[in-house]
Amino acid sequence: FADTMQLNVDVALLPCQARSIVVLTIIDTWGGAVVTGVALPGEDLLPAGPHRALLEALHSLYEGAGKPGLRRIAAGITNGEYRDTVSHEKVGALLRGASLPGWLKVECVVRQLAVWHNPRLDPDEEAARFTTLWLAADRARRGSESSPGMAALDSVFLTSVPMGPVV
Repeated sequence: FADTMQLNVDVALLPCQARSIVVLTIIDTWGGAVVTGVALPGEDLLPAGPHRALLEALHSLYEGAGKPGLRRIAAGITNGEYRDTVSHEKVGALLRGASLPGWLKVECVVRQLAVWHNPRLDPDEEAARFTTLWLAADRARRGSESSPGMAALDSVFLTSVPMGPVV
């Protein structure tokens, strides 16, 4: 006779800061394994654009790494040789598209998931690929937060800041 496996699937919608996230839990009742992951938000929650493109690429990396738990990702970063740390809450917000953290935090998550990816991916190549995606998402976010006049003022301010010590 053939071995069969029974799966119990539980899908929960959880409210989160005026958004809903879907957490999918699959329980293998035969072997006891549990696979949980953060689902990619729908386009109604995160419409097409640079932030969604970043998130779709990140979810591809996350899935290739076996959808590790948020605390496991954060612990891997904390115990690794990275330039920053990332809390499990920040990892969750990043995967849900709820926020766009600074580049150092995104880079840590990308590098850790690349190491765990099957097959293993080069963390430097993935970081380079994600730099472009993050920069586009950051530009779009900053553009939507300020008016064109404010962007021009930011540009003037940034170019007028002295670069050396004041004498």
